[in-house]
Amino acid sequence: MTHIVAPHEPGVGPWHDVAVSDPTDDGASPAPDPEPPPPPEPTGWSAAQPPPQEPPLGWGAAPPPTTPPVGWGSAPPPPPPGWDSGWTPVPEAARPGAIPLRPLGVGEILEGAWGVFRGHWRLLLPVSTLVAVLSALAAVPYTLLVTDALRPLLELDQQRATQAMVEAAFREATQSVELLGAALLLSSAVAMFGLVLLVGVVTVVTGDAVLGRPAPWGTVWPRVRRRLAALTGTALLVAAAYLVFAVAVVLLVALPYLAFGPGGLFLGAMLALAAIPAWVYVLVRWAVAAPAAVLERASPVAALRRSWLLLAGAWWRTFGLIVLLALIYGGLSTVISTPLSIVAQAGNPTFGTSSSIDPDLFLSLMLVSLLASLVTAALVYPFVATAIVLRYLDLRMRREDLADRLAETARGDVSR
Repeated sequence: MTHIVAPHEPGVGPWHDVAVSDPTDDGASPAPDPEPPPPPEPTGWSAAQPPPQEPPLGWGAAPPPTTPPVGWGSAPPPPPPGWDSGWTPVPEAARPGAIPLRPLGVGEILEGAWGVFRGHWRLLLPVSTLVAVLSALAAVPYTLLVTDALRPLLELDQQRATQAMVEAAFREATQSVELLGAALLLSSAVAMFGLVLLVGVVTVVTGDAVLGRPAPWGTVWPRVRRRLAALTGTALLVAAAYLVFAVAVVLLVALPYLAFGPGGLFLGAMLALAAIPAWVYVLVRWAVAAPAAVLERASPVAALRRSWLLLAGAWWRTFGLIVLLALIYGGLSTVISTPLSIVAQAGNPTFGTSSSIDPDLFLSLMLVSLLASLVTAALVYPFVATAIVLRYLDLRMRREDLADRLAETARGDVSR
């Protein structure tokens, strides 16, 4: 039974027409329970499928030997150069779009992400720029409030300030903590919803690019709009988990202090530090929840569970990819912000000549950092999000028969 997907129906593709499954290893998904022969015909998602008459390009089984095996007659002919005896070269995998339809290396994921961005920058760059600008504008009030709150501390003469002066400046700085909290919440909310929109657009565009389909805004936006609620719910669940972790860290520090006095601060700090790797582990296990929410039409809880299952046994490889993407983002941000910071410092006559910090210089550096983040986010966010989507597809091609299904869908597109 051939599994056929209507390739041009809005929102329909070879991604989501089965329930969320629990992968057990990096091979295929579990085969159905054995039954007396003849076995039932497997579905399009079963790993144990009978070989077709004409295997798909790149995924067919090796041809049967044409000579008797060693020890039962004449010896087989020597293998081709570069191949060990007993192995047959596998044909090149099908590549209808941005990536070959087979498990990917890290370099291929990065190359594919760049290819998707280069081929669809007219759609992705305006969306990422809009998101970055809105996030930066929402952060401006918080930046101004932080500078105003810290002004008493910044203007202290570090060489002549007494303990009483420092405590008075600190009390004055903490008077607007509620307003600061509200501004930070507003800035974080705008940034989160903007990122949700961008991730949705990138995921849909990447899915089309892998299949070799065009991705005009008129076909991308309706599919993104239908998944915005699920993406937002997924982001809110992760944000709630952040809040739980922050409260846990505060308790880990506060409880030893309350129990043992100042000497318990060291114990609390050690406990808090020990909790950080556990939180990083959880975040990486949730790294591909957004693609699952869009491409598989999963609910927020199901998307997080799906990501957790897909990352089983693949944590370190995904963690390494995320670290590499963070280094790329940080490196570009440094390249952009360093010249701007030098100009801002050179334009301030008090820089390096006073024992206090000029609040205007502090504000200038904060705004420079915000501008650098805006430019970096507009340029790099689409690339980073695309790489995460490709990692999600890589995991499914390793664990499921997604590569065959994608190749079949791409061939159906060509036949039309």
